[in-house]
Order: sequence, then C-alpha cells, then structure tokens
Amino acid sequence: MITAPINEIGIYGLFESKKDSGVVDKGFQLDCQPRMFSPRGDGNNIETNISFYLRNDSKVTIKIFNMSGRLVNTLCEDKFITNGMNSIAWDGKDSSGRFCISGLYVVLFQTNKKKATQTVMIMNK
Repeated sequence: MITAPINEIGIYGLFESKKDSGVVDKGFQLDCQPRMFSPRGDGNNIETNISFYLRNDSKVTIKIFNMSGRLVNTLCEDKFITNGMNSIAWDGKDSSGRFCISGLYVVLFQTNKKKATQTVMIMNK
C-alpha cells in the first residue's frame, strides 16, 4: 500500500516506472525531470528537462504528444547534437505558444538508430 499526505484539493496521479524505463542500451539514456510540473507557475517547477546521453554524435528529434496521440510540439527535429550528456527544456507549451492543459504527455526521443519515450504530467490549477 502507498500513502501520501494531501494538503489541498486537486487532481493527483500515481505512476509506476520500470527500473529500466527510458534506457534503450548502455550507450543511450532518456530522463525527464521533474516528471510533474506546472508551466503556468502554479507549483515549484515551470518546465521539465529532457536529459539524454548519446554515445555518438547524432541527429536528434524530440516531439511531445498528448495521450490521444496528437502532436503537441516539436522541440527539435533532426538537430545535430554531440555525444555525451545533453538536456533540452520543455516549457509546457504547444507549438502555438499556448500552455498545454493539465494531463499526461508523452515525450518521444529518437535518433536514426534509437527511440525512447517517457511520460510527464502537467498540473495546472
């Protein structure tokens, strides 16, 4: 059983993450932190950082989808990024610059050889 104190009325989510979630192989990792954020400033975190490790220089594409599968935003497409640890921030806005509504979103990360997804949650009041 899992318990957590709730100090205010709102919508809350509980997510299970597999130990190897976001890890495709030892030369590639994807992580989004924080996994829950409030772009409108209703909480402590106004953006999520999409961090990834590349073993080799690669062209990277990062897209954000809502849970219906609709493309919300493209953060980069075929952008050349050097090997090592890298990070790109998502401010919780769609491609038109509007704040996304509260809910779950899928971050799709891909190179020409690898693909990974991670789920993040936007929580606006």
